[in-house]
Amino acid sequence: MDTLSSTNLSTKLSRVRLFPNKTGVKSVSVHQIQGIHSMRTRVTQSSINPKSATQNSLTSSETNNAFRGFNVRSSSFKKPKRTLTQRQICLIVLVAAIIAAVLAAITAIVLVLTLRNIKNDYDINNHDINTTTTTTTTTTSTTTTSATTTVCSNAGRGNLGLLTGYAASSWTQYSTSFTATLSRYALVFGFQANVNRSWILDDISLIKNSAPAIEILLNPNFENSSASIIDWVLWCSSYCHFGTSGELLTGAACYLGIGNCFTSACLGPDVEFLGQYFSASIGSRYTLTFWLSLTGASDVSSTMFYVDILPW
Repeated sequence: MDTLSSTNLSTKLSRVRLFPNKTGVKSVSVHQIQGIHSMRTRVTQSSINPKSATQNSLTSSETNNAFRGFNVRSSSFKKPKRTLTQRQICLIVLVAAIIAAVLAAITAIVLVLTLRNIKNDYDINNHDINTTTTTTTTTTSTTTTSATTTVCSNAGRGNLGLLTGYAASSWTQYSTSFTATLSRYALVFGFQANVNRSWILDDISLIKNSAPAIEILLNPNFENSSASIIDWVLWCSSYCHFGTSGELLTGAACYLGIGNCFTSACLGPDVEFLGQYFSASIGSRYTLTFWLSLTGASDVSSTMFYVDILPW
C-alpha cells in the first residue's frame, strides 16, 4: 500500500510540474517525501515509548519534596523577633553605669555633709557649748556679736588639764601645748571649790610657738579690768548656789601681790566657767601658761580645776 501511495504521489507531483512555478512554492522530490514519511514513523514510535515517558515525568516523591520545600520556605516568612545588638547592649550598660556613678556621688556628698553636721553637733554637745550668733545689718556696715552659753556641768571637762587638791597650794605656774586643727577656739577654765576654799587665777598667756612674742589673748592678766572683767566671758555663776561666784580681786591676793586676778569659790558639785575666744592657724603649735593658787584645806575631793580648748 505504501508503494502504491508513493507511485500515485509521484504521478501527481509529476503532473504538478506541467504548470508554471509560482512564487513561494518550492519543488519537493520523491526522496524528500520518503524521508518525511520515515521521520513520521520514528517520531510516532518514540513518542509512545514507556521508558521515555517515565524518564521525562516527575515522580510523586519529587513532587512532594518540592511542595514540602515550598512549605518550609513559606513558613520562614513569620515576623522575626526583635533582638538588641551588641552595640545597643553596651550603650545601655554605659548609661546605667553613668547614672549609678552620679547617684553614688550624690549619696557620698549627702553622707559627708550629714556626718560633718553630726560631728559638729557631737563636739558641741560633748563639751556642753552652745553658740548663738546675732547679726545686725545697716546700709553701711554689718556687726556680728557672738554670745556663748554652756550647760553647767563638769562632764567631759579638762581636755587640756585637770587639777584636784585637798591641801592648800601656793602660786604655781602650769603649762600645756596643743596643735590647732580648727581656725577658731574657745579657751575655757572651770572652777569647782569647797567650803572655805577658793581658786585664784592670774597671768594667763597663749602664744603661737612660731611667734612667741605675740600674745594671742586679750587682757590676759586682768590688768585692764576695774570693777568687772573685760574681754572674758563668765558662765554658770548663777548656778553657784553655795559659796562665792567668780569675781575680780586686786592687790595682795594676786600673783606677786600686785595688780588684778580672778577668783572663784563656787562650791561643788556646782561649777562655773571663765573663757575667751581666739583664732588659730590650722597645723600650728600653741602653748598655754597660767599661774594658779588654791586657798584653804579640805578632805573633800570635789575641789576641781579644768582647762579646755573647745571648738567655736
